[in-house]
Amino acid sequence: KTPAFTNASVEKYLIPIQLNKITKSIFRFMRQDAVIIALDDTQIAVLIYDATPLLEANAVIETQLKLVEKQARTDGLTQCYNKTMFNELLAIEIKKSNRHDYTFSMIILDIDNFKSVNDTFGHLVGDYVLKELAAISAQNIRETDIFARWGGEEFCILLPQTDLEKAVGVADKLRRIVAAHDFGEAGCQQCSFGVAQYSKDNRQSDLVRHADEALYHAKHNGKNRVAAYLDGRQFTLWP
Repeated sequence: KTPAFTNASVEKYLIPIQLNKITKSIFRFMRQDAVIIALDDTQIAVLIYDATPLLEANAVIETQLKLVEKQARTDGLTQCYNKTMFNELLAIEIKKSNRHDYTFSMIILDIDNFKSVNDTFGHLVGDYVLKELAAISAQNIRETDIFARWGGEEFCILLPQTDLEKAVGVADKLRRIVAAHDFGEAGCQQCSFGVAQYSKDNRQSDLVRHADEALYHAKHNGKNRVAAYLDGRQFTLWP
Protein backbone atom coordinates (compact mmCIF):
# COMPACT_ATOMS: atom_id res chain seq x y z
CA LYS A 1 0.00 0.00 0.00
CA THR A 2 2.83 2.37 -0.91
CA PRO A 3 1.92 5.10 -3.44
CA ALA A 4 3.39 4.59 -6.90
CA PHE A 5 4.35 7.65 -8.94
CA THR A 6 4.58 8.25 -12.65
CA ASN A 7 6.35 11.26 -14.11
CA ALA A 8 5.30 13.20 -17.20
CA SER A 9 8.86 13.39 -18.52
CA VAL A 10 8.93 9.59 -18.69
CA GLU A 11 5.28 8.60 -19.18
CA LYS A 12 3.62 11.06 -21.54
CA TYR A 13 0.14 10.47 -20.21
CA LEU A 14 -2.08 7.85 -18.60
CA ILE A 15 -5.32 8.97 -20.22
CA PRO A 16 -5.19 10.40 -23.78
CA ILE A 17 -6.90 13.80 -23.56
CA GLN A 18 -6.66 15.69 -26.86
CA LEU A 19 -5.65 19.29 -26.22
CA ASN A 20 -6.66 20.66 -29.59
CA LYS A 21 -10.26 20.34 -28.44
CA ILE A 22 -9.56 22.25 -25.22
CA THR A 23 -6.73 24.72 -25.81
CA LYS A 24 -3.91 25.44 -28.23
CA SER A 25 -0.73 23.53 -27.44
CA ILE A 26 2.46 22.26 -29.02
CA PHE A 27 1.40 18.82 -27.78
CA ARG A 28 -1.45 16.78 -29.19
CA PHE A 29 -2.33 15.19 -25.84
CA MET A 30 -2.28 16.58 -22.32
CA ARG A 31 0.98 15.83 -20.50
CA GLN A 32 0.23 14.42 -17.08
CA ASP A 33 1.81 13.81 -13.72
CA ALA A 34 0.02 11.07 -11.80
CA VAL A 35 -0.03 9.66 -8.30
CA ILE A 36 -1.43 6.15 -7.92
CA ILE A 37 -2.48 5.19 -4.39
CA ALA A 38 -3.56 1.70 -3.36
CA LEU A 39 -6.78 1.92 -1.27
CA ASP A 40 -7.12 -1.80 -0.65
CA ASP A 41 -6.44 -5.07 -2.42
CA THR A 42 -8.89 -4.32 -5.22
CA GLN A 43 -9.11 -0.52 -5.51
CA ILE A 44 -6.77 2.36 -6.27
CA ALA A 45 -7.11 6.09 -6.40
CA VAL A 46 -5.50 7.88 -9.34
CA LEU A 47 -4.74 11.59 -9.08
CA ILE A 48 -3.89 13.17 -12.44
CA TYR A 49 -2.29 16.61 -12.71
CA ASP A 50 -2.07 18.59 -15.95
CA ALA A 51 1.68 19.06 -16.51
CA THR A 52 1.29 20.51 -20.01
CA PRO A 53 2.07 24.19 -19.18
CA LEU A 54 5.32 23.27 -17.41
CA LEU A 55 6.50 20.95 -20.17
CA GLU A 56 5.51 23.49 -22.83
CA ALA A 57 7.60 26.13 -21.07
CA ASN A 58 10.52 23.71 -20.81
CA ALA A 59 10.17 22.86 -24.51
CA VAL A 60 10.23 26.54 -25.47
CA ILE A 61 13.29 27.16 -23.30
CA GLU A 62 15.08 24.14 -24.75
CA THR A 63 14.30 25.30 -28.28
CA GLN A 64 15.63 28.79 -27.55
CA LEU A 65 18.77 27.39 -25.94
CA LYS A 66 19.45 25.24 -29.00
CA LEU A 67 18.93 28.28 -31.21
CA VAL A 68 21.33 30.41 -29.15
CA GLU A 69 23.88 27.59 -29.14
CA LYS A 70 23.62 27.24 -32.91
CA GLN A 71 23.99 30.99 -33.42
CA ALA A 72 27.07 31.00 -31.20
CA ARG A 73 28.85 28.34 -33.27
CA THR A 74 27.64 28.95 -36.83
CA ASP A 75 28.04 31.70 -39.38
CA GLY A 76 24.73 33.45 -39.95
CA LEU A 77 25.14 33.78 -43.71
CA THR A 78 26.60 30.45 -44.81
CA GLN A 79 25.35 28.29 -41.90
CA CYS A 80 28.74 26.61 -41.58
CA TYR A 81 30.87 26.85 -38.44
CA ASN A 82 32.22 30.28 -37.51
CA LYS A 83 35.79 31.19 -36.60
CA THR A 84 35.22 30.86 -32.86
CA MET A 85 33.89 27.33 -33.19
CA PHE A 86 36.64 26.36 -35.60
CA ASN A 87 39.31 27.51 -33.14
CA GLU A 88 37.67 25.46 -30.38
CA LEU A 89 37.59 22.35 -32.57
CA LEU A 90 41.16 23.00 -33.71
CA ALA A 91 42.33 23.11 -30.08
CA ILE A 92 40.61 19.78 -29.45
CA GLU A 93 42.22 18.25 -32.54
CA ILE A 94 45.66 19.38 -31.38
CA LYS A 95 45.16 17.64 -28.03
CA LYS A 96 43.99 14.46 -29.76
CA SER A 97 46.92 14.61 -32.16
CA ASN A 98 49.43 14.98 -29.35
CA ARG A 99 47.83 12.21 -27.28
CA HIS A 100 47.51 9.64 -30.07
CA ASP A 101 50.58 10.68 -32.06
CA TYR A 102 49.01 11.37 -35.44
CA THR A 103 49.14 14.40 -37.66
CA PHE A 104 46.46 16.52 -39.32
CA SER A 105 46.33 19.46 -41.70
CA MET A 106 44.57 22.76 -42.18
CA ILE A 107 43.49 24.63 -45.31
CA ILE A 108 42.68 28.32 -45.63
CA LEU A 109 41.01 29.39 -48.87
CA ASP A 110 40.14 32.81 -50.17
CA ILE A 111 37.97 33.90 -53.11
CA ASP A 112 40.17 35.68 -55.63
CA ASN A 113 39.07 39.22 -56.58
CA PHE A 114 35.94 38.99 -54.44
CA LYS A 115 35.79 42.75 -53.98
CA SER A 116 35.01 43.13 -57.67
CA VAL A 117 31.95 40.88 -57.23
CA ASN A 118 30.48 43.21 -54.62
CA ASP A 119 31.49 46.32 -56.58
CA THR A 120 30.07 45.04 -59.86
CA PHE A 121 26.98 43.09 -58.85
CA GLY A 122 26.23 44.27 -55.31
CA HIS A 123 26.37 42.64 -51.91
CA LEU A 124 23.36 40.38 -52.46
CA VAL A 125 25.17 38.63 -55.29
CA GLY A 126 28.32 38.61 -53.17
CA ASP A 127 26.40 36.90 -50.37
CA TYR A 128 25.09 34.33 -52.85
CA VAL A 129 28.65 33.54 -53.96
CA LEU A 130 29.72 33.03 -50.34
CA LYS A 131 26.79 30.73 -49.60
CA GLU A 132 27.28 28.78 -52.81
CA LEU A 133 30.99 28.37 -52.17
CA ALA A 134 30.33 27.12 -48.65
CA ALA A 135 27.75 24.63 -49.94
CA ILE A 136 29.86 23.10 -52.70
CA SER A 137 32.96 22.97 -50.49
CA ALA A 138 31.13 21.20 -47.66
CA GLN A 139 29.71 18.71 -50.16
CA ASN A 140 33.16 17.76 -51.43
CA ILE A 141 35.02 17.02 -48.20
CA ARG A 142 34.71 14.13 -45.75
CA GLU A 143 32.09 14.10 -43.02
CA THR A 144 34.92 14.09 -40.48
CA ASP A 145 36.44 17.25 -41.95
CA ILE A 146 35.44 20.58 -40.43
CA PHE A 147 34.53 23.49 -42.69
CA ALA A 148 34.16 27.03 -41.34
CA ARG A 149 33.99 30.63 -42.40
CA TRP A 150 37.17 32.34 -41.25
CA GLY A 151 35.94 35.83 -42.04
CA GLY A 152 34.96 37.92 -45.07
CA GLU A 153 35.63 35.81 -48.14
CA GLU A 154 37.99 33.44 -46.32
CA PHE A 155 37.13 29.89 -45.26
CA CYS A 156 39.09 27.18 -43.50
CA ILE A 157 39.06 23.39 -43.38
CA LEU A 158 40.36 21.10 -40.65
CA LEU A 159 41.35 17.66 -41.93
CA PRO A 160 41.90 15.12 -39.12
CA GLN A 161 44.49 12.39 -39.67
CA THR A 162 45.55 13.90 -42.98
CA ASP A 163 49.13 14.62 -43.95
CA LEU A 164 50.27 17.56 -46.07
CA GLU A 165 50.30 15.68 -49.38
CA LYS A 166 46.71 14.45 -49.01
CA ALA A 167 45.54 17.87 -47.79
CA VAL A 168 47.06 19.46 -50.90
CA GLY A 169 45.11 16.95 -52.96
CA VAL A 170 41.88 18.00 -51.23
CA ALA A 171 42.68 21.68 -51.77
CA ASP A 172 43.46 21.22 -55.45
CA LYS A 173 40.26 19.21 -55.96
CA LEU A 174 38.24 22.03 -54.40
CA ARG A 175 40.14 24.59 -56.48
CA ARG A 176 39.11 22.82 -59.69
CA ILE A 177 35.51 22.32 -58.53
CA VAL A 178 35.13 26.00 -57.66
CA ALA A 179 36.71 27.14 -60.92
CA ALA A 180 34.28 24.98 -62.92
CA HIS A 181 31.18 26.03 -60.96
CA ASP A 182 28.65 28.52 -62.30
CA PHE A 183 27.92 31.17 -59.68
CA GLY A 184 24.96 32.57 -61.56
CA GLU A 185 25.05 36.31 -62.09
CA ALA A 186 28.59 36.46 -60.74
CA GLY A 187 29.75 33.94 -63.33
CA CYS A 188 32.93 31.94 -62.72
CA GLN A 189 34.95 32.41 -59.56
CA GLN A 190 38.34 31.19 -58.44
CA CYS A 191 40.00 30.57 -55.08
CA SER A 192 43.52 30.45 -53.73
CA PHE A 193 44.47 27.89 -51.06
CA GLY A 194 47.06 27.73 -48.29
CA VAL A 195 47.84 24.35 -46.70
CA ALA A 196 49.83 23.53 -43.56
CA GLN A 197 50.43 20.37 -41.54
CA TYR A 198 50.48 20.28 -37.75
CA SER A 199 53.68 19.35 -35.96
CA LYS A 200 54.01 18.60 -32.27
CA ASP A 201 56.40 21.47 -31.68
CA ASN A 202 53.88 23.94 -33.12
CA ARG A 203 51.34 25.99 -31.24
CA GLN A 204 47.83 26.49 -32.54
CA SER A 205 48.72 30.00 -33.68
CA ASP A 206 51.73 28.60 -35.57
CA LEU A 207 49.58 26.26 -37.64
CA VAL A 208 47.16 29.05 -38.54
CA ARG A 209 50.02 31.38 -39.41
CA HIS A 210 51.67 28.77 -41.63
CA ALA A 211 48.44 28.13 -43.56
CA ASP A 212 47.88 31.88 -43.87
CA GLU A 213 51.42 32.46 -45.16
CA ALA A 214 50.91 29.69 -47.72
CA LEU A 215 47.67 31.36 -48.84
CA TYR A 216 49.51 34.67 -49.19
CA HIS A 217 52.14 32.91 -51.31
CA ALA A 218 49.46 31.45 -53.60
CA LYS A 219 47.78 34.84 -53.93
CA HIS A 220 50.99 36.56 -54.94
CA ASN A 221 52.04 33.90 -57.41
CA GLY A 222 49.18 33.92 -59.85
CA LYS A 223 46.05 33.17 -57.76
CA ASN A 224 43.79 30.16 -58.40
CA ARG A 225 46.61 28.08 -56.96
CA VAL A 226 47.41 25.89 -53.97
CA ALA A 227 50.47 26.63 -51.86
CA ALA A 228 51.77 24.36 -49.10
CA TYR A 229 53.90 25.50 -46.17
CA LEU A 230 57.07 23.50 -45.68
CA ASP A 231 59.71 23.71 -42.99
CA GLY A 232 61.76 26.88 -42.95
CA ARG A 233 59.05 29.01 -44.62
CA GLN A 234 59.48 27.31 -47.97
CA PHE A 235 56.48 26.89 -50.22
CA THR A 236 55.41 24.57 -53.00
CA LEU A 237 52.80 25.64 -55.57
CA TRP A 238 50.18 23.65 -57.49
CA PRO A 239 49.50 23.60 -60.36
